[in-house]
Amino acid sequence: MTFRHTPGIRFTAPQHRLRRACAGAVLALACLTLTLPLSAEEPAAEFMEALRQNRMHDIALEYLDAMAESPLVKLEFKETLDYERGLTLIDQSRFERDVAKREMQLDNAQESFKQFLNTRIDHPLTDDCKQQLGNLLVERARAKLQRAEKAADKATLKKEARALYDEAYRVFATAQNDLKEKLANIPKLLDPKRDEDKIALRDKLRAAYLQAQLLSAAILEETADTLEDGDAERKELLTKAAAEYADVYEKYRLRIAGSYAHMYRARCEQKLGKHKDALSIFTELLDQPDDPAEFRKLKVKSMNYALVSWEAEKKLAEAVNQSIELLKTERPNESDDISWTELKVRMGRVTRDYVKQLQAANAKDPQIRLLRTEARKLLLPATKRKNDYQDEARRLIAEFQGTDPNSIEEDKPEPKTFAEAKDAGKAALDAISSAQIVLNTVPARIAREKDAEIRADLEKQLEAANKVIAEAQSKAKEYFELAMSLVTPDSPPEDVNIVRYFMCYLYYKDKQYHEAALVGEFVATRASGSAGARQSAKIALASSIVLYTENKSDDKTFETERIKSIADYIIKKWPEQPEAEEAINTLIPFLIQDNKLDEAMEYVNRIPEASPRRGDAELKVGQALWSTYLRGVQEHREAMEAANTPNAPVPQALEQKRVQAKEVLTAGISRMEKAGISNELVSAALSLAQISVDSGESAEAVKLMEHPSYGLIKLARDGHAATSREGVVEEIYKTALRAYIGSLAEGDGGDRAAVIGQAKQMMAGLKSTVADPKRLVGTYVGLARSLEQQIQLADPGKRKVLSEVFATFLSEVGAEAADYGVLNWVAVTFRDSLGKSNLAATGQVTPEAKKYYAESVKTYERMLSLADQPGFLPAPNVTTYLQMQLALTNRDLGDFVKAKAALVELLKDNPMNVSVQVEAAQLYQDWAAYPKMDHLYQKAMFGANASDDDNSPKKLIWGWGRLAALTAGKKQFNDVYHRARVELATCRYRMGLAQAGAEKTKLIQKAKQDIVLTAKAYSDLGGDEWRQKYDKLLKDIQKSLAEPATGLDSLDKPPAT
Repeated sequence: MTFRHTPGIRFTAPQHRLRRACAGAVLALACLTLTLPLSAEEPAAEFMEALRQNRMHDIALEYLDAMAESPLVKLEFKETLDYERGLTLIDQSRFERDVAKREMQLDNAQESFKQFLNTRIDHPLTDDCKQQLGNLLVERARAKLQRAEKAADKATLKKEARALYDEAYRVFATAQNDLKEKLANIPKLLDPKRDEDKIALRDKLRAAYLQAQLLSAAILEETADTLEDGDAERKELLTKAAAEYADVYEKYRLRIAGSYAHMYRARCEQKLGKHKDALSIFTELLDQPDDPAEFRKLKVKSMNYALVSWEAEKKLAEAVNQSIELLKTERPNESDDISWTELKVRMGRVTRDYVKQLQAANAKDPQIRLLRTEARKLLLPATKRKNDYQDEARRLIAEFQGTDPNSIEEDKPEPKTFAEAKDAGKAALDAISSAQIVLNTVPARIAREKDAEIRADLEKQLEAANKVIAEAQSKAKEYFELAMSLVTPDSPPEDVNIVRYFMCYLYYKDKQYHEAALVGEFVATRASGSAGARQSAKIALASSIVLYTENKSDDKTFETERIKSIADYIIKKWPEQPEAEEAINTLIPFLIQDNKLDEAMEYVNRIPEASPRRGDAELKVGQALWSTYLRGVQEHREAMEAANTPNAPVPQALEQKRVQAKEVLTAGISRMEKAGISNELVSAALSLAQISVDSGESAEAVKLMEHPSYGLIKLARDGHAATSREGVVEEIYKTALRAYIGSLAEGDGGDRAAVIGQAKQMMAGLKSTVADPKRLVGTYVGLARSLEQQIQLADPGKRKVLSEVFATFLSEVGAEAADYGVLNWVAVTFRDSLGKSNLAATGQVTPEAKKYYAESVKTYERMLSLADQPGFLPAPNVTTYLQMQLALTNRDLGDFVKAKAALVELLKDNPMNVSVQVEAAQLYQDWAAYPKMDHLYQKAMFGANASDDDNSPKKLIWGWGRLAALTAGKKQFNDVYHRARVELATCRYRMGLAQAGAEKTKLIQKAKQDIVLTAKAYSDLGGDEWRQKYDKLLKDIQKSLAEPATGLDSLDKPPAT
């Protein structure tokens, strides 16, 4: 019997805000007491209800204490303070986990109710208070019984529970007498117009009286349940309860409450072992009509009780037949009702026992197969949703499947109508569902089973289930295709569309993805209101994704557009359904692929913030925004370098992408971390850390690296699965190193030595992660580029500090290292990251840049001194690379004499080394740019000997002219040739600019002619990259000659006639 408690309360407001607000309100009310006129009234009852609704019970209790002395509160409310306190304490106890505190709260509530009843005998709330007190006592009794289930002193707790039940019974007995007396004082005859209030009071008292009678009987029944079977007191209590239920039934047999009392009386008879008497009542109730709906609920409950008595009476056939017949009448709105679910499982139990009985008598009894099939079909819905009976329903289905592979009835005649074909197909699908449950549950039973005979039987069940699925799937598709061929104008459209949905599903299961997509899209768009429309759309989308994956060609336009179309339709048609969220997550990668990030973000914002799918979508779009930003920065830098403005700021629109990426990733990570560590979470956290570093917020990146739940460094060190993708661990260590150093430069790093020590650990982590020495060198070079980017993106005011911190770190690492990879990284970083990042806007070497170039030279010289040590060099020919790098660094430093000497030595060993020849020509070109050195453009163009004293016509250094001549027409040297031609023209142009008058014009015209001749010989000019360089140089030349700066366009036009 369910006891009535205080009305259900919804808890929706944020607790921390409401607690503060209400605490403030209590204080405000206290202040008002001092300032408002005495006629003002406190809305106390409404305020109390609001406090309880928002679980602010402590404040509510304090408020009640304060209101006892407040002149603002009506006397009527003051009279109810004990009652209100009792209600509040009961409500508070429902959210208290500490058993001792909960008991104390209920004790206090009980005392408050008693105090109210003792002091307010004639108050209108007296009857309600008695009921609350009775309910409270019953609740406390049940709590004792619950504890008794796991306690050692069961007998004591049960005894205490009985004492509480006894007290509750007395409360309800008193309530009955009081209510009866009040009803007797109301006149029998009342005028509906003049006596409305009395009629309302009479109806309320009658309802309370009926409720009190039912609860009194229920208390006796529950008290009996605390005693063991055979106990004389138990029998006495059940007999008394049955009599009280019977009394209620006799008085109220025409009301639903009377029928329930009748059922509860039968339940008591059942507990007394009087199953025949119980069944006579249960069957009487089962004969009741189905309407109103309350009778349906009564009937299913009665059937559940009746099955117990039929089993006890060995009337299994009747139990099976009666329960199956009732289940066949189940309505769609009843499928989730737990009483109907319970009935399905109880039916399954009795059917299983009856089948065993039939098998014992005749194993070939045709009823066996029919009963198994029917039971499986009726049990299936109980397995679809999580409930207390789900696991048992699955076990029963597995048992009914047994070792019989012929779950689809072969002997049925071929369907002749649409309806027959539809039903046959549905039966085949049910067989698949049943067999699937066997496949899902039986393997675990086989693994646990010790008995060889039972295990062999279970293995046969598995074999049979596999056979059923293989055959039933084919059969179902045949039947549904037949059904579609039998459609007539009279066929219900809803049934036709359900068949289409089933066909869509079966096509998908059979990997007929084109057919599944077509049928699914048809149902979704042409019958969007049908039962299977949403699922059909979902299958159509899934099928299109498979087709996209299976298409191995470069052109996936058709599949892409189809996916986008279906996903967009689902989102717009069912925006509030889970399918819409799934469709958005499917659509987003394709929008990202099309670089429609704003549109993708719009779809993300359509996913509810509470949805678990929102975080995943945010991570995808956030990372796409970050990738777009990085690409944009790279393109911007290349464009600015080409325009000789390398330090130009990043455009605002691009900067906004970085800000947006950070916001979206932050939101996504905060959502996704609740679901645990995943590949997506790690990638997003890494991207966010990189954004923070490049935004000059390295301390925030350090927090991500050391986060307590998804700290990237710990995950990398532990080899967590989420970091297993190639390159992830390397990026974590690289980003962490940049973050630690950056935090020092930004003044947020804490102890300098400790942070540098952590950065060194990241270097060690990198080295241990990348085993291949060549790959490690590449990784270090990549890190150097990232550091260069970090410095370039830093605010000008922080750039110098950041460079100095990095320099300190590099110096310490270089001083301690004797490893080629580490030292090479130190040298490259000093030169390319710190040196180049501190050049003047004109490209001139500043004092800061010179300092870092010098450190790079020193490191390369040290590496060359270690070259003879065994195992230092990763390969023998690396010495040449180091000598080359030393020469280039000296060149960048402006020490051209040393640089030339090193290159000459390399060319003496191998004058055909094209790479060295290119750098030697560039050396002279760079040298010539210095004041009063323009004569060196001649050597850059036409070569030079090893020394100025050597006048040999065969020059060791070729220069751009000979480089172009020797590489012309050779595909492998395409870039070298076009670089040589561009630089040859550049040297002539710059040499001309240094002259005056006719000599200036002559040299600049020769530069122009170089480009014209190259364009005639090679119409593509080596590809887009070189063509752009030729075009820019030609425009500069044309400007110097006072010609229209049309670039290569002027060469493409035919001459004027």
